[in-house]
Amino acid sequence: MATILIAAGSTPGHINPALKIARALQSNGHRIHFWGFLDAQEPIRAEGFDFVPLFPDLFPEGDLREAASLRTRRDRWGQLRHMHRHVGRFKRMMKAMLAGELDGVFQQLRPDLFLCDVIERDLPLIAHGNGVPTVLVNTTVPAEPPRQPGPSSRSPGAWGAMRAGLRRMLVKAGAALGIIPPTTEFLTKLARKYGHPADDGDEARRSLLSSTPRVVLCPGEFVQTGATPRPETLHFLGPCIALDRQEPDFDWTRLQEGRPLILVALGSVPFVLKRHQDFLRVLGDAAARRPDWQFVVSAGPLTDLKLLERGAPNIIAASELPQLKLLQRATAMVTHCGFNSTKEAIYFGVPMVALPFQNDQPRVARLVTHHGLGVRGSPFDVTGEGLVALLDEVTTKPGYRQAVQAMSARFREAESPLEVASTLERLLGEARPVRAHDAGR
Repeated sequence: MATILIAAGSTPGHINPALKIARALQSNGHRIHFWGFLDAQEPIRAEGFDFVPLFPDLFPEGDLREAASLRTRRDRWGQLRHMHRHVGRFKRMMKAMLAGELDGVFQQLRPDLFLCDVIERDLPLIAHGNGVPTVLVNTTVPAEPPRQPGPSSRSPGAWGAMRAGLRRMLVKAGAALGIIPPTTEFLTKLARKYGHPADDGDEARRSLLSSTPRVVLCPGEFVQTGATPRPETLHFLGPCIALDRQEPDFDWTRLQEGRPLILVALGSVPFVLKRHQDFLRVLGDAAARRPDWQFVVSAGPLTDLKLLERGAPNIIAASELPQLKLLQRATAMVTHCGFNSTKEAIYFGVPMVALPFQNDQPRVARLVTHHGLGVRGSPFDVTGEGLVALLDEVTTKPGYRQAVQAMSARFREAESPLEVASTLERLLGEARPVRAHDAGR
């Protein structure tokens, strides 16, 4: 039996998969402790796990929810005030970390393994200094490695140095103005304090990312395309979908049996983008072109739901939807290709129209099309006619549903708690404590 410390982030997309992992490990007899900001405490304690607060005096409960509320209301001045306050807190947090304030958690719990979400960039350095082996948890598809320049590529000096120099100038100016915390300087000091051989903080972080075992919350059959070799440090778990999560209410009497159901859900991030509202107008045109279909739309908190529904009588709109239950009845899904939504569509065997906005979404969309699980369009220039054509493609050609059902079978097999636990236990057995650094030195 091992003691495992988990740092999982503070949002549902990171917490829910971590809870699945924790339950699988706990069922095999391991002791689990979670570590994070207070906004993550409620759902974790509700599952019966121990929770260790991370800087509770600096980041009180409700802090992250306040930031999300400001974004939803488009309160720009409120966002700026919150950002300025947040930067001040982060600077105090950095000072405390450099003073060794977090060493006590490792010394008190004495974990055999540290499972750390990749968004928590600093904590693996502290684990390294305290002699605790780390496994990183990647809650999206791994970033593609940078392409090596070919013989005809222009010299790496000019453009690469210019971009790097500009980034350094912007970061330095932002730190001086109090807009962003001085992260590179902080990471350099943290790496030196905790005995990492790299002299530069960014280099230390890259070194840890490349050398530390990393698990992806998805079967390898979806992520791997054969385009690049798989790093030896990369491992795959099940999709870790929170199938038992509490979902919003929905008026199921509004659905009509026998009509194709098109689920439209573009995630929470694009709600603040004007293009999201523009797309909903395009959706009204698409729905009018297919009156025999039902479009069930997760429209977000900024949308006039009645106005959207008046645009086409076959649209059912809500601020949020019970996505898991609706996927079990859906003919197709229009999705932004957030990793969690994509995994859920695959799990329930639903072909997709991928409209990626930003961040990791284009990478996920490329995998969807690579495996024949759906088609891809652009949310920035799609028309009503174009959206109907994409939907016709995935709903009339059986190859898409056959491909997604085959991938679904692999997802369901990999979701087994026994498979999740056995992979992590193998990594635990392979882990060797790093040489503990004298954190007080």
